[in-house]
Amino acid sequence: MKITDLLQETRSSLLANKTRTGLTVLGIVIGIASVIIMLAIGQGAQQSITSTINNLGTNVLSVQPGGGSRPGQVSGDTKPLKIEDADNIAKLKNVKDVSPLVFTRQQVVAGDKNMNIQIFGVPASYEVVGNIIIGDGSFISQRQERNFSKVAVLGSTAKTDLFGNDNP
Repeated sequence: MKITDLLQETRSSLLANKTRTGLTVLGIVIGIASVIIMLAIGQGAQQSITSTINNLGTNVLSVQPGGGSRPGQVSGDTKPLKIEDADNIAKLKNVKDVSPLVFTRQQVVAGDKNMNIQIFGVPASYEVVGNIIIGDGSFISQRQERNFSKVAVLGSTAKTDLFGNDNP
């Protein structure tokens, strides 16, 4: 059998069963499209996770008291960490910087708007340690820290939800 005979037989078979041919082509297209979409979703998720880990820093170590199931949660017999502990860690060899923090959730009110947000108490060194990028304004300064100034750095979501387009 010649190749031209095979092609002619294939053509006549495909044209004779148009519904079957159409459904087969549709199945192949859907299958290929679904594989491409799944690969794209997987690569996007991988890039998102990699970006998040890189933003945290590959040389950052978080120290917290043990016993809790969430960061900062302390069980009954666990002693909380103190500022002196952070000072002692800062004295260790190869430790570049230390930034202790405390956090809580609180209701924050601005005018007629309010929201429940997570509040972090941090020193000026947290800007470097936490890889913080400021959009508008400035981060807490050493001077403000020394003077126990009542200042706050708002995240972009809190700023938008509480103040809209206005400058807080």
